[in-house]
Amino acid sequence: MNIIIKYLQLYFTKGIGNKTLKLLLDCFGSIEGIYNASFYEIENITSKNTANLVLKESLNNKKLAERELLKAEKIGADIICYEDKNYPENLRNIPDPPVVLYIKGNFPDENLISVVGTRKPTNYGKKISKVLVKELVNNNLCIVSGGAYGIDFLAHKTAIENNGKTVAVLGTGIDISYPASNRSLFERITENGALVSEFPIGTKPSKFNFPLRNRIVAGISQATVVIEAPEKSGSLITAKLANDYGRVVFAVPSNIDNPQGKGCNILIKDGAIPIINEKTIFEEIPYLSGKEENILPDLDEIEKLILDNIESSSHFDNLLEKLSIPADELITALFKLELKNLIKNENGLITKLTL
Repeated sequence: MNIIIKYLQLYFTKGIGNKTLKLLLDCFGSIEGIYNASFYEIENITSKNTANLVLKESLNNKKLAERELLKAEKIGADIICYEDKNYPENLRNIPDPPVVLYIKGNFPDENLISVVGTRKPTNYGKKISKVLVKELVNNNLCIVSGGAYGIDFLAHKTAIENNGKTVAVLGTGIDISYPASNRSLFERITENGALVSEFPIGTKPSKFNFPLRNRIVAGISQATVVIEAPEKSGSLITAKLANDYGRVVFAVPSNIDNPQGKGCNILIKDGAIPIINEKTIFEEIPYLSGKEENILPDLDEIEKLILDNIESSSHFDNLLEKLSIPADELITALFKLELKNLIKNENGLITKLTL
């Protein structure tokens, strides 16, 4: 059976979400491993209901999955899964990565940086968007945004106008242009970049979809830039997620009487890096421009061994068994790696962070 079919069968099963699928994939190693597991093994990790959904209910979705593949082929889109070699590596490392991604166009190989902000930018916000995005694409960065009005639109458009690459992450099915006025922009994006969605083909816009979209914007990017954002804004959700994922967050300072920029000032107050000119981003993370090699902090032999043995994420107990290092030494080394911002340790689940 086609591996994508198996993924889609589970993906279309109500009651099984990305976190559960990620947990099962971590435990059984692959989609094949999940289907080859016993009812008891799955029940022991999740619940009796989930085991029933995986091994019984999901099998009823085979025809639905096959139709979805045909729909994707008809509109010129690809469906890739969590195990696919082309799955964005940065996205693998978030707690709830979409196990299925729809992609139309060519997903760029360049470093990715997200640029987000309000749907109603001021003239200042528009100007800064163009200046920053031009500088970023001139340094071979691919611009990621959400395909919405305002800053999103300007980020995508400026990238294209400067012969750069851009990725629009949609809160709809990949065949739906929302807003409709961005249809021509989306067509241009696929010529030198990609549209990305986790939602089935034909999914209409919904207020519940866009926060989910934001985690992908933050997850595939090595850093996030917020240009203008009100105090209550989806862009602040994206920034918070990026920070949670261990990515660098930048914000453009705003006048204190500008409600469209209040969120950026709050982000800076909470620790985001203020952008004082178009060079700030590369001064803070110079490796993004490709002009300097990625340089790891000084590591001892145990720290190097640990990093070499964490593919994307590993549990403490598995590392302990695999490396044969005394528990106290492993705990100390993991703590040092976390201080160096090279790993994240959440209740014993060790995740390697992207430099």
